[in-house]
Amino acid sequence: MASCNSYDVDDYNTNGTENFPYNLSLNRATPGSNWKNSGESDLLVDRLRRAMGVMQHHDAVTGTEKQAVAYDYARLLSDGVNEGEKVMVNAMSKLLPNFRELIISQGLSFCTYLNISICDALEAEIPYVNGTGFGGVYVMIYNPTGWHVKNSWFRLPIYVPNLRPELVNIKLYDLRTGTQIPMPFQLVPISTRVRSIPERRVFKSTSNMELVFSASGTGLALPPAGFSSYFLKITNEPTVRPRFPIYHEPTCSQLSYISKTMTYRLHVADHGPRPVTIMALHKDGKSKLNVTMQMLYYYGETSGMQASGAYVFLPKMKNISQTFPDPMVKSFSGECVEEVHLHYNVWATLVVRLYRNGEIETDWIVGPIPDHHLQFSREVIIRYQVTGDGIDPSVSGEFFTDSAGRRLIRRVRNERPDWNINYRYQETQPVAGNYYPVINRIMLKGSQRDVRHPLNYWEQNNPAMGFAVYTDRAQGGSSLRDGEVELMVHRRLIKDDGYGVAEALIENGIDRRGLIARGTHRLRLDELHVIEREDQQLASKLVRPPKVIVAPAIRPPNKQDTLQWSALNKELPPHIHLLSMIAWPLTRATADPTEPDQLLLRLEHLGSAGTSGDEDLVLTSLFRGIRITDAREVTLTADQDRLVALHKRLRWPTEPVSWRPYSANAFRTRATHDIIVRLKPSTISTFLLRYEID
Repeated sequence: MASCNSYDVDDYNTNGTENFPYNLSLNRATPGSNWKNSGESDLLVDRLRRAMGVMQHHDAVTGTEKQAVAYDYARLLSDGVNEGEKVMVNAMSKLLPNFRELIISQGLSFCTYLNISICDALEAEIPYVNGTGFGGVYVMIYNPTGWHVKNSWFRLPIYVPNLRPELVNIKLYDLRTGTQIPMPFQLVPISTRVRSIPERRVFKSTSNMELVFSASGTGLALPPAGFSSYFLKITNEPTVRPRFPIYHEPTCSQLSYISKTMTYRLHVADHGPRPVTIMALHKDGKSKLNVTMQMLYYYGETSGMQASGAYVFLPKMKNISQTFPDPMVKSFSGECVEEVHLHYNVWATLVVRLYRNGEIETDWIVGPIPDHHLQFSREVIIRYQVTGDGIDPSVSGEFFTDSAGRRLIRRVRNERPDWNINYRYQETQPVAGNYYPVINRIMLKGSQRDVRHPLNYWEQNNPAMGFAVYTDRAQGGSSLRDGEVELMVHRRLIKDDGYGVAEALIENGIDRRGLIARGTHRLRLDELHVIEREDQQLASKLVRPPKVIVAPAIRPPNKQDTLQWSALNKELPPHIHLLSMIAWPLTRATADPTEPDQLLLRLEHLGSAGTSGDEDLVLTSLFRGIRITDAREVTLTADQDRLVALHKRLRWPTEPVSWRPYSANAFRTRATHDIIVRLKPSTISTFLLRYEID
């Protein structure tokens, strides 16, 4: 397996950068914008764009670079994101009403370190309201997808004196309706494991609890390609609950359940290697499934002809994984989430969460992985086991992994079903030979089983079930037994594998003791047709999660302060994915002055060619504040008209070719009615759009 040198770091760092380009075009395409003075914003965006361009190098994609280069990649991304944030703040000030009147922009934070439960705009007393009634923070959430997002949970780290919530009064309001509706939330202590992460000590963070809430807690979804806003305030007053409430406190029980066919609950045992069981019951009462999870590790090969390293995954014993002692168990249960903390070792912990709306996730923290003075290589995995009705595959050994984050590829254990040759393949590495790259998901597809009725006839009893694990970064994964899925989350290897890196995979982290990695897996367990129908849209949403932005308040909000905006007048169809919406030309200062200002739009049809048809999408009034007057389809790189490129495909000129065939006028028709584009399944379509500001 071509494994990843730094996928725990590099791939997670690039995830956030994908949320920026959608709104970076808004500094141009808004009323009152000075197009001639957009050069500064263009250069800021270009710095992020260039960093992302460097990340397309194969070593950056796979993580097979030297450690010094990995640090430089992280620096480039960090600098680019910082520049992009400046443009986002400028866009927000133009798009959100009263933004500058309400928010201290100098204290605005994009909460880059939420992965270690830190947000500098929420530290210490910042969210607290003072004696004069001023204070608190505005929480803005940006949804980068072209769909409404209904099921999305957020965890804001805050400081609560002595971990006693009863000593303070916390209020969270939804500002999208003008009525300032109270939001339901739950407080959960930040675990000792998280608080001991060395990076938190560098920031001297004081946060000790997380405020957990759903963005749709009041029944409103996050708008597509837009902002939603909330107001959080904390006062140093004991929480007083009246004996006879005047109004009903908001509760998470009002949230819509993610499944119409299944219900879920957690069962927790006091001990055992797998003390947590997710129990799923079909609403017809016939199908029952259980999911258990366990953290394990392999010893990587360190002797012989081939070592396990950056390019190669090779366990020392071909099919034996190592177990931890039975984990210590601690549970927290509340109105919005029930979670169980599993402590396997000082360097290995796992949290299993079941949210009130049925969403299930695991939160893992691994590291620093001990090497016992460069004696042992370890490769840590999480293994999920599913048992019950309808989950057995139609073919033993069958499972599915994604292809570059898009369609699913069928895998069969110890076989190569896609080899079109007359050769019987025999696997010699039962673990490593069955590992595949998992960009964002791995899936088990069950089959429907017929059972014999007591009156001696066959009947269809249990529906086919599906189980999918969605990752937050690229990982290696497999299914080594039917009903099992495992994903590799972290590695520490003491030998170089000899394929070019020329150094062992030993990331030392900020304290030089070893890198600590933290991540999440989202689990879906439902009828197979439901899993398949929702799969690609859910994967796209998880790859581009909503972005949290927090800023101290100048004053509390009034009823007219809604602070909501969306780039789209209506959401896109479920199978049409908004990939890019970028100002064109990319840099106005260096572009041809005769070239008009346009938008570069990329749309992906998520349907498959065999089951979905073409989709006609009307663009004329799709975007808020502008009217599309012309659309021209171009190649994915936007440097040629698509029809011209197809006509000249694989023709290599030996003489210089005039630019005229590729000019902006080629195959363009001025529209006199609605602009309609046709999108084909499993295809990314790219358009240059001219527009007028409404």
